[in-house]
Amino acid sequence: MDQSYQNRLLSVISGIMDTVQSALIITDLDCNFLLKNRQAEAFVKAIGKDSFTEDMKTIAEGLSANVHKVQQHRTYRINERSTVELDYSVSRIADQSFLVWSLHDRSKQFAAEKEAEINKQKANHAEKMASIGEMSASIVHEIRNPLTIITGQVSLAQEYLNRDKMTKEFSQRLIDRLEKSATRINGIIKSLLNLSRNTGNDAMSSFSLNEILDEVNLFASLKIKGAKVPLSITKLEPDVSVVCHPSEIIQVLINLVKNAKEEVYQDENPWVELSANLQEEQLQIFVTDSGNGIPDDVAKRIFEPYFTTKTIGEGTGIGLSLCKRLIEDVHQGRFYLDRNHPNTRFVIELPRRIDSKQSA
Repeated sequence: MDQSYQNRLLSVISGIMDTVQSALIITDLDCNFLLKNRQAEAFVKAIGKDSFTEDMKTIAEGLSANVHKVQQHRTYRINERSTVELDYSVSRIADQSFLVWSLHDRSKQFAAEKEAEINKQKANHAEKMASIGEMSASIVHEIRNPLTIITGQVSLAQEYLNRDKMTKEFSQRLIDRLEKSATRINGIIKSLLNLSRNTGNDAMSSFSLNEILDEVNLFASLKIKGAKVPLSITKLEPDVSVVCHPSEIIQVLINLVKNAKEEVYQDENPWVELSANLQEEQLQIFVTDSGNGIPDDVAKRIFEPYFTTKTIGEGTGIGLSLCKRLIEDVHQGRFYLDRNHPNTRFVIELPRRIDSKQSA
């Protein structure tokens, strides 16, 4: 291609580029700028020509005789508060002498997605705290019982000291009772703190499935409506470690067990069962109750936000939708109602990111 033809071609392309809203750049094969429109000029100025050119050269290395177009993404930090998210698209034109670059600014889209994720985390945490608030009276009661025992044992010890009747045997029994009550309080507080943590920004960690089930059992024993409904828990033997946000799995299971107890507590022989099944590709957790399933018209809507069959003041209608979001969006699993089971059964399926523990 002679020089005069190149000049005419560049002149025509330059006129077209000025009418386009997208950022466009034309370079030679060494990524030296030949033409760029106003939108592209703004990016080059904000990011810096050297950084810009260096990234273009790296991206252009992906082109070959068989690869005529390459697309990549780059993130640029402009200052402490601002970043630019650019999608690059580069291809050869004419007789392979030029590279055409198209730049798409996705900064607003990324910012909107980040804000949406933050709002989702806030909603998850708000619902978690609302659940804890509902159990607060029962939690206080659970702590008050061992505190009452401690107070009584201290008074008894003081009386024995005053009468000079404190023996070694009595002292040991006293210590054992105090330690048992203190351990109970510590366990409740530790579980409550774990449940209340906002884990939105935490990395997933390995956690014992059976310990998760124990935590659920502790909260399920609180004096909520339906607390007397028996809960049976079938643990996996040997135990397995689940890669997850444990507090979120516990929150989902507590919500399901609580709902199940509240639904069946007036039945003649109510029961709730929590069990698990380990498969090659996934871990399944089942929450089953003595109910006879959920009517089709309700089952179609139970995962919709704010849909509830409870009376005003008894439910917000966001519990099951939150459970679905935590399992499917956060843990990339599945959460559904098993409509083929004769009883009411909810199923949690988590990806097989687990390692079997060795039996003790």
